[in-house]
Amino acid sequence: MSTLSARLTIKMDILGEEQLYRVMKGRIHAVSDWSPAWNAIAADYKHYEEEQFDAEGAVGGNTKWAALSPEYAARKEKKYPGTGILTASGKLRRLMMNPHETIEPLKMVLRFAGYTVGTRRHWDLPALFQTGTKHMPARKVILLTKWQKSKIVRFIRKLVFGEK
Repeated sequence: MSTLSARLTIKMDILGEEQLYRVMKGRIHAVSDWSPAWNAIAADYKHYEEEQFDAEGAVGGNTKWAALSPEYAARKEKKYPGTGILTASGKLRRLMMNPHETIEPLKMVLRFAGYTVGTRRHWDLPALFQTGTKHMPARKVILLTKWQKSKIVRFIRKLVFGEK
């Protein structure tokens, strides 16, 4: 594997919101297949997301998701007693824990398909919760912590710099 002096920019965004931006400089390996890093990141993502739901967003210095409105909290408690925020039926959590992964040598994409409510509506629930609506505050189901960002950068450094 050849090396070259280069500048590498890493950028991750969620629905247009930048969550990670790093620039690395130095003698790097010429990488034509990034899939080892992508696979490691995708595997860790599931752990991150599990922590996010267990802590209702309050992971690694992130703030807890916004409380439910009193009206909705009362309705939810009757139908789904004892469940946490964003976990009423468990559908959203399962959806977020099992993204549709596209891993190619030069890119990785994690997609989260919405699901049908009733018989007519198809909602992109992860996007609705991530950004919020005029009737609902944002509850970021994906919000990388400082530790998570550091770990992603380490996976990439290992590949491009040959670090352990």
